[in-house]
Amino acid sequence: MNPNRASHSRITFGDASHLVLGGTYIAYRAAGSGPLTVLVPALQENSLVFAFQLRNSEKLGRVVAFDHVGSGESDRPSIQYRPVDYVRYGVRFLDKLVQEPARICAHRDASGLAVALALLRPEKVTTLVLVNPELLGRSPAGGIASSFRTVEQARLASNNTRIGQYLSGLRISLDARLRFWRIARAARGRNEALRYSSLRNYLALPGTKTIGIRMRTHVANWSEWTSRLSDVSVPVRVVVGQRVRSKCAFSLRIIKNEVHRSEIVEIEGTGWYPMIEAPERFEASVWGTIPNEGSFRPGAKG
Repeated sequence: MNPNRASHSRITFGDASHLVLGGTYIAYRAAGSGPLTVLVPALQENSLVFAFQLRNSEKLGRVVAFDHVGSGESDRPSIQYRPVDYVRYGVRFLDKLVQEPARICAHRDASGLAVALALLRPEKVTTLVLVNPELLGRSPAGGIASSFRTVEQARLASNNTRIGQYLSGLRISLDARLRFWRIARAARGRNEALRYSSLRNYLALPGTKTIGIRMRTHVANWSEWTSRLSDVSVPVRVVVGQRVRSKCAFSLRIIKNEVHRSEIVEIEGTGWYPMIEAPERFEASVWGTIPNEGSFRPGAKG
């Protein structure tokens, strides 16, 4: 048995299909028919955060959500988990599974990956939808954020030591626990299959410490893609939870200033997980009409 292969023994809901990309199994879930939307979870989460949308696909068209390499039911190969690794598997996924132009909807820190896909495979992307975007690798010049970046770089360098790796692993483990709690709170009372006990099993990441350390040590390298927002030639819609808009303010400002055509849709009463907290309003925001979708060409910013 491949020790880097995710175990499927405990999966009982929404079993995934798999693609073999360069010898690595990448899991995905697909439902519905019609115009295609590719749902991209945050980098340390998996496709089940879009469970409601997969179940409602008869109203949304064809919906495909995949697990990143190293998370969910996808394999966990011994790679560096650099941005280039996520981009490589994302591009291969589009090449192998997506035959027609699709809308790409990315959650949080997967925004950089969505930008990379739009730049590398423009013929396969009609629109980017960024949900509570976190543009890793970007920070304002000077001020607190610049100081924080310097401190962050020093912290990342410390990960090369044994104590540094232990402390980073502890922090990431705590981050994962907080994430499970947030998703569980969002799902409470909505569906028995998405209660805390189920989410804990479905969304837990075996090897979180190792994978998390590797991934977070390459945060700054995402700037290779997030710094090229102005090169994106398709419309960009930002969907933001009203409760966390202030925490996304910096990324929203970058998108407004650098994207040729963008719009922001705020979902009242929601936080980091609007797809679970308010699925009907989330779906209306993502699948609503976007002006000039599929025919947009770069022009004046605004």
